[in-house]
Amino acid sequence: MKILVTGGSGYLGRSVRSYFSADDLSRTSGCDVTRLNDAQAAYDYDVVIHLAAEMDKNPDASERVFLTNIEGTVNLLQSVKPGATFIFASTKDVYNGFADNYDEVPESCSTSFAGHSPLEWSKLIAERYTEYYSHARGFRSCIFRLSTVYAASQPGTVPNFVGHYANAINTGERLRLPGGGRPI
Repeated sequence: MKILVTGGSGYLGRSVRSYFSADDLSRTSGCDVTRLNDAQAAYDYDVVIHLAAEMDKNPDASERVFLTNIEGTVNLLQSVKPGATFIFASTKDVYNGFADNYDEVPESCSTSFAGHSPLEWSKLIAERYTEYYSHARGFRSCIFRLSTVYAASQPGTVPNFVGHYANAINTGERLRLPGGGRPI
């Protein structure tokens, strides 16, 4: 089985790619999902794990975020062969504040616009494209709404808060809590 990981050189991508002995389609490898010719490589794979994303929540980055997260995803979806599997990494932030009403967030939780940043909005739009193309082109798809992802630290990547604290513990650094250590 041939597996491709987009964003396979990133924080989570390196670990996923290593685990599955998968190929990498990332800017670091010289490829970019926003270039249709590069994305068409997905046709040669049985499984495409789509982790490539622009993770910026700043409204000033909206053009770059939408280009990568929507157009890049569509480029891949148009290239996945019938019968293959497409796994899309979204974010639990598509629920915005609506998730605060639940201890365990059900899939039926609202994703209506409520001040979403370009990141959350682009991921939600890309989810809909994933659903459409998988049905229209005859491949299986799965959407994971990830939260607080942890992967082993890699050179050239920036760990999230879990990775930051794990690295601090491993190196004997003093832990510094945000907000002066008060609950937020």
